[in-house]
Amino acid sequence: MKTKIISYIAGVCLVSSVLFTGCIEETTPTNVVTSETLSGSAKATEALLWAIPAFTNNLGSQSSSYSHWDYGQGSIIRVREVMGEEYTNAASSYNHYNAWQATTNLGDNWATTQFIWNFHWKYIQTTNNLISAVDPESATELQLGYLGVAYAFRASIYLDFARMFEFLSNDKVNSINASGNDVLGLTVPIVDDKLTFEQAYNNPRVPKQQMVEFILSDLNTAEEYLKKAGMNAKLVIVMIKTGRGRSEAEELLEKANGFISEAIKI
Repeated sequence: MKTKIISYIAGVCLVSSVLFTGCIEETTPTNVVTSETLSGSAKATEALLWAIPAFTNNLGSQSSSYSHWDYGQGSIIRVREVMGEEYTNAASSYNHYNAWQATTNLGDNWATTQFIWNFHWKYIQTTNNLISAVDPESATELQLGYLGVAYAFRASIYLDFARMFEFLSNDKVNSINASGNDVLGLTVPIVDDKLTFEQAYNNPRVPKQQMVEFILSDLNTAEEYLKKAGMNAKLVIVMIKTGRGRSEAEELLEKANGFISEAIKI
């Protein structure tokens, strides 16, 4: 892909704001937030958690003047369905999925492909924002639950992203791309919360096996933090599943535990 992904990493590398001090303590408004501020605030880390599932409905990943198909994860699912011939579209001049259905106009300079590419990078950024903001050594059990969810989401996103862009061996299309590179078996670059700007300038697509190992590593990390979170892991999952805030999720979980206790007595 010719589109540079460096701009999306800006959200991962949270820049510390410049502090001005004097005789009277002042607060200087900025358009950035430090990782210390995020990790030190329960509400801030909760907001980072909500940003992950909220992005599934993002409008305008490819452009601010978004097309009718640029509405997030639901559209990505439909793209895969029409390309795999598991979903049909009636012949119409209003068929916004014709390019994918007919497998035309899907080159690296087409908006149809840029949409899928851009959406996944921005989606991954939401997970990296949370992971980079929370220090597992000083995190509360609830924040460890947040971390576990973030790692699980990142693994899931990369699973979809990698298999959509991996070039598989076939007898119709040559694996040598327009730039003269052999992309056989390559997926997408790995952009995690530790990637620096310097590394981003030379961050090529990785082979399938390397991507598999990265995804498994994220899943193992997710399991580790969710176990450490204990009962809070259930709370986080209830929050994600129901779309409720912490206090409401706690009430639901308490009621559910009550129902389970009563059922056991019966």
